[in-house]
This record gives sequence, structure tokens and C-alpha cells, in this order.
Amino acid sequence: MTIPYPSRPDDHDEPHSETASPPPRPPPITEPKAHIASLHPVAVEAITDRDTIIILENGSHLPGVPVSDAHELEDLRDRVRSRNEDSGFSSAETDGTAESDSVEESAVELSDLDEMAQAQPDVVLTEVEVQKPPADTNPMFPPLPIWGPPSTLRWIQCLIFRFTSSILSFAFLLVILLGAITEGIGPVSVRLAKRCVGIDPDADRPFIAYERAQAEKLKTGEVEEDALVDDLDYYARRVGLRMREEEVQTEDGFVLKIQRVVVPGDSPESWALPRTAPGWNETKDGTKKKPRYPVLLMHGLLQSSGAYCANEERSLAFYLAKCGYDVWLGNNRCHFTPQHTVLEPSDPRMWAWNICQMGNLDLPSLVSHVLSTTGFPKLGYVAHSQGTTQTFITLSSSQRPELGEKLSIFCALAPAVYAGGLVEKLYFRFMRIISPGMFRVWFGIHGFIPLMLWMRAHMPWKIYGDLGYAVFWFLFGWSDTRWDRTSRRRLFVFSPTLVSAESMRWWLGRECFATKKCILGTSHHDLDPMEDEAWRKEKEGRGETPGAETDPKKRASYFSTTARPATPTPPSSPGGDVPWFPKQFPPLAMWVAGSDTLVNGFALLDRFKKGREPNVEVVRGDVIPEYEHLDVLWAVDAIDKVGRGVAELLPLTSV
Repeated sequence: MTIPYPSRPDDHDEPHSETASPPPRPPPITEPKAHIASLHPVAVEAITDRDTIIILENGSHLPGVPVSDAHELEDLRDRVRSRNEDSGFSSAETDGTAESDSVEESAVELSDLDEMAQAQPDVVLTEVEVQKPPADTNPMFPPLPIWGPPSTLRWIQCLIFRFTSSILSFAFLLVILLGAITEGIGPVSVRLAKRCVGIDPDADRPFIAYERAQAEKLKTGEVEEDALVDDLDYYARRVGLRMREEEVQTEDGFVLKIQRVVVPGDSPESWALPRTAPGWNETKDGTKKKPRYPVLLMHGLLQSSGAYCANEERSLAFYLAKCGYDVWLGNNRCHFTPQHTVLEPSDPRMWAWNICQMGNLDLPSLVSHVLSTTGFPKLGYVAHSQGTTQTFITLSSSQRPELGEKLSIFCALAPAVYAGGLVEKLYFRFMRIISPGMFRVWFGIHGFIPLMLWMRAHMPWKIYGDLGYAVFWFLFGWSDTRWDRTSRRRLFVFSPTLVSAESMRWWLGRECFATKKCILGTSHHDLDPMEDEAWRKEKEGRGETPGAETDPKKRASYFSTTARPATPTPPSSPGGDVPWFPKQFPPLAMWVAGSDTLVNGFALLDRFKKGREPNVEVVRGDVIPEYEHLDVLWAVDAIDKVGRGVAELLPLTSV
């Protein structure tokens, strides 16, 4: 049983605008997969208290069971063996050499362990060495389902989930599509009515002069219109650069895609070498070049690295490359084509992950790959939306804070730490009120609504781009007011990507982000969201705008750009207010979209300004009042308001 995750092979047949051969790509790191049933575990390594990896005898890695769950299962195994011995079972049966399909009958929840001990006498676990780290897991991350190895019953169970989720998730997507189309009738009617009476419907667009100039250039042939293709190297060539794709293996066996922006003036051999290798800093003519400082960019939810590359010269990745940086573009697990060294996409174990694994396993692997390739001890890090979420989680005290020692600066664009009011929309509330079990019935136990990728692979790009914008506009309320409409379709070519259903459940499900309204705090011990709401109302009551010190006339920075903010003793609150981040946290710069309803950037700024994170040095905290969530990447003036600030800060913190 396989999952079809189609691609668009026609895109790779697109004629290149240059005759130069593409940058060489390293050989894939994946090897032919051994049959998983023939491999035995030899050790378990704990990355965090809830992130473990199983090391197989051939050196491959698998996602493991959380440490606390492993101890529970070991106790269960001991009880089962003891009872089997008392009942006269043979040692072969007790050791698991007798095959039993009932072992892998269903996902194991901790609350079901005692019941399973009574119902499944043949449950056996291989003894492995468990190294438990001294870390506690934040209660914001509920346990993931634990799936056993493949079996007939497991196959039937997956088939049932596949059947129910294909119908119900299609119905959910259909409702969203119909809602987007219906909701769009009103604005279209208004535009037509204005044209009929001689009123320009676009007169109030802030960059209408620029858009019309671009449209005129396309019409006269002065500039060539970019094709809509699923090829990052094509868009890099359009601005005089190149793109090379590499593969990175995570500690739990996932294969990630990472792209590197290549400057044609560099030797094709030199940029593939580490700094310790001869000739690493030579150009094509043999002259020496200044080393480019590495910068890693991470995308947001349902996005990919293409979000940083689809906006022509205004793309942040291309801008930073032309500023002299060695730009790398990371992608989280599964991307458009899920890959694992051992697991197949049809195996539910390949999809038992959420934001925690994306931060604790994907991000360190990408950072290590960049540093090992370039030879630098640190890199600059830029993230948008979900990319900031996984980073804040990873750098927190209970996860992998040591990663902060490898980042010279953390530039957070539209940081997603506190939820905005958008999570109260009806369709998001529906996903929040259903139980975890019902969520899996609706959306499955594999990828989240894979039908979206089928549409991406088979629909004409123009229709897909328009439909993609309509859906995002309907779901999130974002508009293209500050975008260049001539390139709007291209912005949606590289989304949505595949994410696990469990990942979306963490964002929108019960007892997760949409309920807690915060990624690292709960209503029991963190009052920031409520305090922020009171703070906003107080400001509005005095006729002030929340974050007024950052209005266009005064918005040099929310914080001083030369010194860290004051760090008074954190105010007490019921349950205490413990800082989230330790001293390893890198210097932090933030660009908050002031009109963002998806996340609440003001609450995060307020947390730092009140000194609740004494270990964090905030070097910049800009608020752009007119910006929405995606404007920090795609607005016509995004380079002026965001990109230049990022480029200016990177050399100040580089090593």
C-alpha cells in the first residue's frame, strides 16, 4: 500500500534561459532499503525526553518511543513474561519467535497499557540500552500515537483510516473551496460595479504605480514574464544566480531537502568544498575571494523554501546572496516527496511527528550540515512563522538549547509564539473541539489532506495559483494589497507541502496551540496572552495604538539596537513565571506584522520588554503596522522594511 504523492515531471522539461549546466548535485544519501522486518534494534538514543531514535543493526535510524513510554512498556513486558512463565508458555512464545498479528493491532496510548497487558499476552520488546537525558518535557506537547511494525491487521487499520479520511477530508476541503469562491463573489462584484461607474477599483492600492509599470513592461516585451514552474534553479537564473539542492539525513532517518544559492562568479568546485579544503576560496579565474558567511532560511507552515525565492529580485534569499552571504534554504521533513532511510510513506510511523520533532530533529540536522560544509563555527538564522515556532521550542530550556551556540543571530519574521484572534474562526474551532481520535478519523494518520498535492500536480499553474490565493485569503484573511499582482500566482507555486496530520493537530487540535494560545506556556502558569489583551485595551482606551512607540514616525526599533532591554525581576503570577530560554539563546531580532491576525506578535514583544526573558538579548524588535502575516516576505517593499535590516544585522553578530 503506497501513497501517491505526485510531482510535475513537465516542469523539469522547461527550457533553460542559459546554456550553462546546472550546479552539480551530490549523490543521494539514501541506499536501497532493507526489509524492516529483518532488522533488529541494537540501541536507543534519547535526543530529548520525548524524542528518541532507534538504531538498527545496519546503522539505520527509526523514530523511537519516548523515554517515559519505554519504561512503561518495559514494565509491561516484564509482567507479560512473568505471567507467561506462570501459565506454562514456551520460551519461544515468550521471546516473540512465535508470530502474532495481535501485537500490532492498534496504536498504543499510555492509558491503554494495562488493558493491552491483559488482552495481548504475546507483546514483546527487544531489550535496548536507553540513555535518558536530564530534561523534562513541556506539557504543551501531548503524546504522539505509538505504532507497531507492519502486519496484516496494521495494514487493515491503515486502510480504514485512509478510507474515512479520504472522504471526510475531501468534504472539509470542498467546504473550504466553496467558501472561498462564495466569499470572493462580493469583492469581485464591487470591483465590477466600480468599473461600470468609471471608478478605478485599484486606486487605493499602495503600489499601484509600480504594478502598472511592471504590467506595461510585460505587455511591451521589455521584460520577459517568469514561467510558472516547480524549479527553484529557474527562478535563481532569472536574477543571475544558481541553485543547488542537497540532501540531509536527520537523526531519526528522515531525508530533508536543502538548497544553496550559488553565485556564478564562484568556482563550481570551490563552493562545494569546506573551508579547510584547498581552493575553497577561489573564483573561476583563480583569484581569492572573501568567504561568504552562511545564512540559513526556514519557511512557515505549509510552505517550502520557495517562499523565499518566488518574488524575483525582491526575494529575500536572492537579496541576501547578492549582499555577499552564503544562503541556504532549509525544508522540513516530507516536503513534497516524503523520504526516509527505512520507512515507507504508507507506514504510519513515518507520520508520527509534530512541531517538536521538526525543531528538535530537523533543525539541528540542517544547521550541522551547513556548518560542516562551510567550516564556520556559527551561522546566521532567519525564520518565518512556523520556522520561528520550531526554533523557539528547540532553544527552550527543556529541549535542545545547545543549538543556540551555533547561531550567531536569530531573525524572526512574523514570530509565531502567541495565537491571534483568527483561531476562533468557525472552521478552526471545529478542528479544536473534536477529540484526537476523531481528528484521525477525519484527517487520517498519514499526510494532512494529500489531495492538495494531487491538485498541485495536475491543475494548470494559473488556475492553481488563483485558487491557492483564494483559499489562503478565505482561511487567514490575508490580502494581496501590498503584493505585486503580476507575480501573485508564482507565490503559490511552492505550497502547500506535505505535513503530518499530527502536526496539524498540534496547531489546531484540542489541548494544543489553538487552545493554549501559546507554544511554551499554558493558561495555568503563563498569563501573557491575557495580560497582552488588557495591555492592548488600556492603550486603545487612551486613544493609543498598541505598540505606539513603533508607529511609522518612531519605529526605528521597538527596542534599542545597541543594548539589551532592561531586565527587572520577572513579575509574579499564579503558578510562577519561569523564563523559557537559557543563556545559550542567540541574539534575537524580530519583525512583527502589526496587522497580523494569525499570530500575536505584540504579546511576544511585551514579554521581552517586561524582562521575562533575562537570558535573551533582543537587538531589534520592529513592528510594521500595515503588514499582514506574509507581507514580511512578499510585500513590494519587504526588502526595504525587512531585508535590509536582516542584512545589516548579520555582519554585526558573525564570527
